Amino acid sequence: MRKAGMAFIALVLLLGISLSACGGGTTSSLVGKWSDPSGQAIFDFRADGKLSMTAREFTVEAGTYQVLSPGILELDVQGQKQRLAYTIVGDRLTLTDEAGVSLELVRIK
Repeated sequence: MRKAGMAFIALVLLLGISLSACGGGTTSSLVGKWSDPSGQAIFDFRADGKLSMTAREFTVEAGTYQVLSPGILELDVQGQKQRLAYTIVGDRLTLTDEAGVSLELVRIK
C-alpha cells in the first residue's frame, strides 16, 4: 500500500513537471472534477484553490493552483511551481506544455 502511494505521488510530480504554458477559461470554469481519458486518475480543482488527485483508492492533496490570467494556470505541487496553458471547451479541459504536448481531461458530472 505504501509503495502504491509513493508511485502515485511520483505520478503527480511527473504531471506537474511535464506540463507548462498557453489557452482560455476562468477559475470558476476550472473548478470541479476532471478525469483522464482512461478514467484512472481524477483531478479535483476546488474553489479554495486547492488541487487533489485520486488514482484508484488513493487521494493525494497535490497542492494548489491559481489562474494567473485567462488561459494561464500556475500549479504548486509540493513546492514545484509550473505554469500551464489551458483551454476549456464544453466538458473538455486541455493542458499544454511548452513543447506542445497536451493532456486532455473530461469533466466528471
